[in-house]
Amino acid sequence: MTWLMRCSPRGRRVFAEPFRNRVVIVRRVRVSMFPTKPAHDERRATWPRGGVQRARSRGCSRMSSRSTSSSDRVKGERKDRGQRGRRPARSRVTLLPALLSTAVERDPSAVAIVDGERTVTYAELDARSSRLARYLISGGVGPEVVVALALTRSIESIVAVWAVVKSGGAFLPVDPSYPAERIRHMVTDSGASRGLTLTEHLSSSTMHPAGLPNACAWTALDDTETGARLGELSDEPVSTSERTGTLRAENPAYLIYTSGSTGTPKGVVVTHAGLAALCAQAVRTLDLTHRSRTLHFTSPSFDVSVFDYLIAIGSSATMVIAPPDNYGGEELVELLRRERVTHGFSTPAALTSVDGNGLDDLEVLVVGGEDFGADLVARWAPGRSLINGYGPTEATIFATMSDPIRDGSPVTMGRPVDGMRAHVLDARLAPVPPGVAGELYLAGPGVARGYHGRSSLTAARFVADPRDSAGGRMYRTGDRVRSTSSGGLEYLGRNDFQVKIRGFRIELGEIDAVLRSHPDVDFSLTTGVDAGAGTTALASYVLPSKSAAPDAAELKEWAGRSLPSHMVPSAVVLIDHVPLTGAGKVDRSALPQPEFTAREFREPSTFAEKAVAAVYAELLGRDRVGADDNFFELGGNSLIGTQVAARVGSRLDCCVPARLLFDAPTVAGLAREIAAMIERYGEGTRLSGHLDVDAVDLAVFDLVAREKSRRTYHLADDPRPDPVTFDAAGAPSTTTLRATLVPLSPNQERLWEDNRLSQTHARNIPVAVRMQGELDVSALRAAALDVVDRHEVLRTVYPDVDGVGHQKAVAAHDVRLDLEPIDVDENDIASAVEKVAATRFDVTAEVPVRTAVLRVSPVDHVLVFVLHHIAGDGFSMRPLTTDVLTAYVSRTDGRTPEWEPLPIQYADHALWLRSVLGDPDDPESLAHRQVEYWRSRLDGLASAGRVPTDHARPATVTTSGANVGFLISADVRRTVETLAVENNASLFMAVHAAVAAVLGHESGSDDIAVRIPAAGRGLAELDGLIGKFNNSVVLRTRVDPDTAFTDLLAHSRAVDLSALEHADVPIDDVLSRVDTGELPVQTTVSFQNLGWPGLELPGLRITPVDFDYGVSKYELQLVFQDVTGDAGDAALAGTVLYATDLFREETAERLAAGVSRLLDAVSIDPSVTIGEALAPSVPGATRGD
Repeated sequence: MTWLMRCSPRGRRVFAEPFRNRVVIVRRVRVSMFPTKPAHDERRATWPRGGVQRARSRGCSRMSSRSTSSSDRVKGERKDRGQRGRRPARSRVTLLPALLSTAVERDPSAVAIVDGERTVTYAELDARSSRLARYLISGGVGPEVVVALALTRSIESIVAVWAVVKSGGAFLPVDPSYPAERIRHMVTDSGASRGLTLTEHLSSSTMHPAGLPNACAWTALDDTETGARLGELSDEPVSTSERTGTLRAENPAYLIYTSGSTGTPKGVVVTHAGLAALCAQAVRTLDLTHRSRTLHFTSPSFDVSVFDYLIAIGSSATMVIAPPDNYGGEELVELLRRERVTHGFSTPAALTSVDGNGLDDLEVLVVGGEDFGADLVARWAPGRSLINGYGPTEATIFATMSDPIRDGSPVTMGRPVDGMRAHVLDARLAPVPPGVAGELYLAGPGVARGYHGRSSLTAARFVADPRDSAGGRMYRTGDRVRSTSSGGLEYLGRNDFQVKIRGFRIELGEIDAVLRSHPDVDFSLTTGVDAGAGTTALASYVLPSKSAAPDAAELKEWAGRSLPSHMVPSAVVLIDHVPLTGAGKVDRSALPQPEFTAREFREPSTFAEKAVAAVYAELLGRDRVGADDNFFELGGNSLIGTQVAARVGSRLDCCVPARLLFDAPTVAGLAREIAAMIERYGEGTRLSGHLDVDAVDLAVFDLVAREKSRRTYHLADDPRPDPVTFDAAGAPSTTTLRATLVPLSPNQERLWEDNRLSQTHARNIPVAVRMQGELDVSALRAAALDVVDRHEVLRTVYPDVDGVGHQKAVAAHDVRLDLEPIDVDENDIASAVEKVAATRFDVTAEVPVRTAVLRVSPVDHVLVFVLHHIAGDGFSMRPLTTDVLTAYVSRTDGRTPEWEPLPIQYADHALWLRSVLGDPDDPESLAHRQVEYWRSRLDGLASAGRVPTDHARPATVTTSGANVGFLISADVRRTVETLAVENNASLFMAVHAAVAAVLGHESGSDDIAVRIPAAGRGLAELDGLIGKFNNSVVLRTRVDPDTAFTDLLAHSRAVDLSALEHADVPIDDVLSRVDTGELPVQTTVSFQNLGWPGLELPGLRITPVDFDYGVSKYELQLVFQDVTGDAGDAALAGTVLYATDLFREETAERLAAGVSRLLDAVSIDPSVTIGEALAPSVPGATRGD
């Protein structure tokens, strides 16, 4: 036989629907090989062995080892980070029909199936399935055609599967016991016009009084007439020419319906592409031979049933079918023992009912479908190979398989199977460092085509693989994993199995691991349940070991030894069996409802307590807050703390210093401190006696307060109250008759000067979001203009009037935004975003906003917004993004956005702030008092220590920058934060103390000054606004190497609180009036804890895009951000950004290592001295050039 090779452009389907003649052309080549003479059977029409197939596989799996992201934590970690994979399979069989053909060739007379007393040889299975395949082909079945199989485990179900496969069609397993409506949905939704079943399922039954739903044309395989028709057909192997079309690897092999979050099952379309490779690896890994006897215990409606078929056929083994009414327990044990089964699969939950003792013939057991722990390993690993198989239906059964797990060794997911790749990524699709938790994305030939008929859902879960130059896709699993030191993967739990209890994010699997470690516990499952009053509580369901009887109190006490109090289950329910679904997984809906002992909760009683509790609940997202609840224990931080102070003050008709919150963080404690403050500074501030009145309703009081002008007091160091007039709401109000030209806000003035005098783009704030799915560009353009119209600051220019900057709003229709899509390659996204971000604004003549749409593919775009700092700050990017996406939803529905009008515009705030601060030269003004505070605080700043530069300072320092990343583990972060809370401080204050200590160590000085940002958004009216609200303050800290860290933390707390109480006046104005040396404070410390909105739009998956802006606004910037770490807890990612004109990378690495080392030492011993924690010093590079 001779072969002809043809090369042609290869198309790639990206939707679940079968578009036979619609392809997206990409830069790949399809190699088609076919014989010059007709092939007479499938066994001969296979790929020739050798280099062509291997070269094609290697080319498709090639992947960049470097991320397009710039947020990598440590130098050198980018290579292969988050990626685990194996070479593609070298199997010569690529289509399922050829697998059966190969098995028949090996030994036609070998027994293929044992079903009770019935047996079938491979020759008989081949013949029966060939007849049935021809019957289906005559009815129009072929590639892209779905056939429903309403059959339970039996010889008939196996014959039907192989018949559909031989015909080229895709089989859809349907459990006959399913409710009629579910069956009707599956059959109708899949488009199946034909179905195979048995007579008993067509007749009346309890489940289906009228028989199977008449959703397709059912054929009963045991019907006499059907048998006669099949007997007339040939039982020879089915040739390719007999099919209605050519069967290819990208054609669907089967559809499996899985549960949907909306309650509607969704059909996963799995192709032939990954099945042969999985089969080949399974045969090797499980050490299967033709003498093996495999178990078929899985429900046909569960995709692992296909694995049962593959391992038997792939090794020419004998498959033993468990009767459909065998659900486990002693019946399964008896079957395994009687039939001498050597290989099998089971879910962990199903194994809870089985005693493995005496199953000497069971050599290999694959466990999957759910995670399991050491207790299961201890019971099942001795005497056999126990293998963990992991994989969602969307990635062809198993995407990873472990090596045999030994008793006492950790349970891991192993490595990807041949051809598959595993990426551990963060929310920005950037690889995470080894050992850090991230979401698992799977890539390779085993990734399913998508969800049938659900293109929007497909686009959201099957996303572009930025590391695949061939344009491949990844499946977003929703599973949290981390890579291990051995190169494997460790399963940490589901994203959707996390709950929040009292503000803490909890990974339920961690609780189960602790409970399962109890000697009397065989199984544990923890879930979040409704505990009433809008609260969620933890309930653990425990299956005790045989002959053991632990009580609930004992198990809760056991959990409390290893877990923090918020992770100890509120209820422990002992169960006598684990309820299972048809797929062998835990049926959570069948678990009993726990009974809770009410947790002690003290209602806020006084008016002040109710006001404080309401603000805590509002800002921390709590349904209710008690009088004894602690702000920091509920999840509060320094940034939110300033908002709490402002809003509590607004409700209680006074200005509350943020210091009070840190001194008294409980609801009752803060209320008492506020009352004491008002008593101290005069009876006139008492709010007409309402502080001690229980019956006054907060909402009513708010209405009253907004009807009258009131006075507030700035209580700082000066005990004498100085009145400042507010409007009725205690906030800036919209000016109805505002001049066309409005003065700049104090925070904008320096930015305006910088823009006028320099050509730098360092003041640009870019944000980019990836929008994967069907994007309506016209709707996006309209939405962007809606947002420009809504936020006046986005359509404001800043003209020069006699050398002074002003604000001048223009009409929205005069603003031109460029949203015409620009085509870019996947690998060029970051550079394209950087190009847009690096274009300078002239704010005197153009609006300070720029847009761009980058088109990666027709279903993959990146939206870029660039805002000049004069019109926004970091916090502004959240309302900007949220408003654009909200408006987009409205525009796609053909309507204008129906949002509440903004309470004020930024120009109103600017006028209000100028009036509040007053003239700095006026001794009676707030600005003057704050300037004087800073003058005394920063006196002698020129002598403060600074990290010596590595390079001589050039005449003009550019904004060129680079960064070095590092990671503070979740355990260390948690310990340090607990230490801070115990000292009435925040995590930021502890980190600031650590940074100051390291800077002192590096500079050899005991006087350290850094800048930190102050949000300037305390009032609720400012939450949804875009604008330049933030300011910087200088923290000047004394650092002594002999000081204990706890003492330095107390000093840091005092410094931080004092500075934040004087954060209204622009710090650049202050520094211009103080002798700070040649260059004022050039080191900054900040937390990026604003969070990502996590928005999901119909038909679109929205994720932030990470890119390296390459700009350093200061000499050194230390930025910290929460990232998901071990067990779902928040680790702390740090980044040192440095000016490359001045510093080498080694200096930044040394600073990063110093902060990490100090916090590690503090987590072990909080009283450690700074000198002890930082010794020995890390040798530095030679300084200077």
